[in-house]
Amino acid sequence: MLRSVAIALIAVLGIVGLTAVASDTSSGREVGLPHLALATAPTSIPTTTSTTTTTLTTTTTPPEPASDSTFASTPDPLSQFEPAFNSIRDHRLIPSLEVSAAVWVDGYGLAGSFDGDRELFPASNQKLFTAAGAYEILHPEHRFITEVLAADGHLYLRAGGDPSLTSAQLANAAGLTAGSVAVVEGDIVLDVSHFGADRMAPGWQDWQMPTYVGPLSAFMVDDNRWTKDPNFLQRPDRVNASRFASQLRAAGVRFDGEVRLGSIPTGAVRVASIESPTVDQLVREMMLSSDNQIAEALIREGSAVNGTGGSTAAGTELIRDVLAEGGLSPGGQDADGSGLSRGNLRSANQWVELLVWAQDRPWFDRFYEALPVAGRSGTLGGRLTNTATAGNVRAKTGTIIGGRALSGYLTLASGERAAFSIVVNGDSSHLALGLIDDFVRHLAATDLR
Repeated sequence: MLRSVAIALIAVLGIVGLTAVASDTSSGREVGLPHLALATAPTSIPTTTSTTTTTLTTTTTPPEPASDSTFASTPDPLSQFEPAFNSIRDHRLIPSLEVSAAVWVDGYGLAGSFDGDRELFPASNQKLFTAAGAYEILHPEHRFITEVLAADGHLYLRAGGDPSLTSAQLANAAGLTAGSVAVVEGDIVLDVSHFGADRMAPGWQDWQMPTYVGPLSAFMVDDNRWTKDPNFLQRPDRVNASRFASQLRAAGVRFDGEVRLGSIPTGAVRVASIESPTVDQLVREMMLSSDNQIAEALIREGSAVNGTGGSTAAGTELIRDVLAEGGLSPGGQDADGSGLSRGNLRSANQWVELLVWAQDRPWFDRFYEALPVAGRSGTLGGRLTNTATAGNVRAKTGTIIGGRALSGYLTLASGERAAFSIVVNGDSSHLALGLIDDFVRHLAATDLR
């Protein structure tokens, strides 16, 4: 069922910030003269619809956009956003960048945009999509479980996809196993059927592993980034299982068999287990530190528990379907959970739409509190430290070669709540941190009174 806030937002998106584009044969993306648009304020006090309690309210009549590349010519509170969007338009790097930016304000709806419909790869802002999906699909108290079991002289490892599993935890499990199993007469058998067999998400490149993410696996240890050995990068499951076999021997367990992949027979007895932190705790860690391994595990876990194979492709498709069932058409395209893939594409308008929609979900408080806080925590701890933004802006950062982004929430100087997004792509994007932060500082200082 479409929620009224999504309907109103889609109506606004349809009339604000449209851009004429031309083909860029060198990049394969569309380019064109950036479109700068500012909506006019409603002529009466905005009213919220009767079926939603979302914080960012919608107007009964969508505000009209300003003319192309201009702001509204009549006196209007929303003209106060002109400095924020001009800070993008006038920036010296703009000729070498593609930028999409938008802001939604409580009581006004979509208040302004800069090429707001241009779909760009969002870097780690993709984790907003992943977090929303995880909260929709998985219970906040859900945990990943790794088990050690025994049957018929063999020892079995059931890999549960835990992205937080460490070698120290495995050593502890080996010690617990040694308390009940003195000799393994057969083999150590690893069951990795919980997740799909793919080692990389669509759009990843070989050089990204293990620098930014470890090879995908249902049996991850130390983020699967503890070695660059080519054999490990191709077969992380077996190598990690061999490490566990060594830990068993160190704990006093006799074992002379093989380490192999297989399935666990009915009737196997559990001798040790390791539980991950809760999904809620993992989402917080993913958002604060921009943890790629957690993001990919959450994407695949949603698919695994729903019986669709535990692959990245199945996980992203499931999230899109679930968001749509909840009233949000996510738009764009999704290739992974972390944002490392250039196959992810979404516009600033679409990110703002997701942020507004999230406020009406039962998990919103968890989602909001997981976001880094400007000048206080996570990847924003050293950014936006001025008076207007520190402690005010909660947002997800994004950095990738060729792209930067920042999307989240803030309160304007006049007290209205706002959701915003700015996504920057291009060869000079690594220099665009100042452009992004200036835009957000201007937003936070905006006074609509």
